[in-house]
Amino acid sequence: MSPKAQALIAEIAKSVAAMPNPVKVRGHTDALPFNKDGRNNWSLSAERAEITRQMMVAKGVPESRFSRIEGVADKEPFNATDPKDPRNRRISITLQYRD
Repeated sequence: MSPKAQALIAEIAKSVAAMPNPVKVRGHTDALPFNKDGRNNWSLSAERAEITRQMMVAKGVPESRFSRIEGVADKEPFNATDPKDPRNRRISITLQYRD
């Protein structure tokens, strides 16, 4: 993760840690084929989500707050008209409603 992304995740974690809501983290990829060391877009997106979770925990968000960590590969593009757009490579962090 780039230093800029790390700084952004740290700021987000600080805000999220102050809220009681469950947290869902999803990793996304673009539609370009990825095949490195036996990994594919599914595993890459899951790794993005997991690394983000680890960083948020390191910055004070309790482990118990995470309700879902998942990779969705290229199935939910940010830019649906261009599945290969680099903006489709991202993380989404969702605060869920409390029951």
